[in-house]
Amino acid sequence: MRPALKKPRPQIPPASESRRNSELCLRGHGRGVPPPWPNLDTSQQSKRSNDRYRYGTVLRLNATELAPELLKLAMPPSTDWKPVRIASRQNETGCRIGLATLLWAILLCLCLTTEPAQADDDLLQRGQQIFVASCQSCHGEQGQGVADHETGPLEGDLSINALSDVITKTMPEDDPDACVGEDAQAVAHYIHETFYSEAARLRNRPPRTTLSRLTGEQLRQSLADLYGHFQGDTWTQPERGVKASYFDGSGWNKEKLKIERTDSVIDFDFGTASPGEGISVEEFYIHWSGSLKVEQTGRYEIILRSSLSCMLEFGADERELVNNHVQSEGKEEFRNSLFLTAGRVYPFSLEFIQRKRKTEQPPAKVSLSWIPPGGVEEVIPSRYLIPSEMPDTFALQTKLPPDDRSYGYERGTSVNLQWDESTTEAAVEFAEISIRELYPRYRRQHRDEPDENRAKLRGFLTELVQTAFRGSLDEETRKRYVDNQIDLAE
Repeated sequence: MRPALKKPRPQIPPASESRRNSELCLRGHGRGVPPPWPNLDTSQQSKRSNDRYRYGTVLRLNATELAPELLKLAMPPSTDWKPVRIASRQNETGCRIGLATLLWAILLCLCLTTEPAQADDDLLQRGQQIFVASCQSCHGEQGQGVADHETGPLEGDLSINALSDVITKTMPEDDPDACVGEDAQAVAHYIHETFYSEAARLRNRPPRTTLSRLTGEQLRQSLADLYGHFQGDTWTQPERGVKASYFDGSGWNKEKLKIERTDSVIDFDFGTASPGEGISVEEFYIHWSGSLKVEQTGRYEIILRSSLSCMLEFGADERELVNNHVQSEGKEEFRNSLFLTAGRVYPFSLEFIQRKRKTEQPPAKVSLSWIPPGGVEEVIPSRYLIPSEMPDTFALQTKLPPDDRSYGYERGTSVNLQWDESTTEAAVEFAEISIRELYPRYRRQHRDEPDENRAKLRGFLTELVQTAFRGSLDEETRKRYVDNQIDLAE
């Protein structure tokens, strides 16, 4: 049996001194190669560790012994530091944990310590002196240029070295050789850090106060909330459809009420028949009431078709959208365009009247439809109808400028003339609805209170302004927005 041949060990070429001193993983090429830290004691390392060190593999040293030497290299020479002891087990897992902790400590040192910037300060000061003496007369104190020279502002995206080359070749114009070498580098460094680079221009830009405004949606919602303060809160109701009351006769008479129910939609063709049991064909009155729930902000077209006399109130009691009480011959379709706001519920009521006639009676047909934003005409679905009249509400009809959506969501842009004009029109529209609907309601609620010196009007305006400002008014604010306005109107 032939003896096993001993495999020769590979010969690894010697590593350079600089490479050995720069690597965290120490490598050797023969016995007796000292580590780069002369004070490091490796006598306690195992024979396996020495063998691995000897033949070029990673040296597994104790992290506790490595820490002081590594931290010395990582920290500046002038740093006042204390040795850090990192506990490490002698097994392989403990050594890895210790070294990982050690590397983290080194990175922390590198992040927390910096060399003094005295050299940069000296270079900036030198560049400033040269610029003031040789360049400022043509380029201005901040590189903005001067009127007597056609040079533009000193700003751009060249690096400091590129600027230094330009200065060396061209500046000053009357003596290009006067600023070269270190002087050109100093001037380039100064102007780049002071006003030339984009970062410098951002630093030098003075802070500005800019006005922000509400988006169109926010303005509509705010005015609807302001109006709703005087009307009361809405409530939730799971039922859908419209409340219907059918009367025998041409008007509202509780004694002649024959049918009371919830209709899913308003779309009926009674023809020449009775709309229900106990109701005369020749004369009847139907009253539908409820609320329209809007889920999308935009312009809606409300379409009422009726072959008989009809009246439609929308948004508030006595706010007429259609008045065909005196029936116009041949007029059976009524269209109205309204801008409605998402999340709002608009109360409405519809009266449908058949009267006795000496002539032939027309067939009774009625329907309530809409065209929602981006949609097609359809009978208003039951899911948008609530069989209760919610409190009156307000929908701003003034056209507002579009909002900015460049950030992926709507936001108000800068205040401009178009926005100022549209908000003025919106204020006038809200003032008119307040005079017509809100103030009369306020007077009825305070009918027993004295009205000396227009006390009720002052009270109404004070409540309106407090609601808009979301807080009580001090004397100066109340005088500006309430008393002065009333005094000017007298």
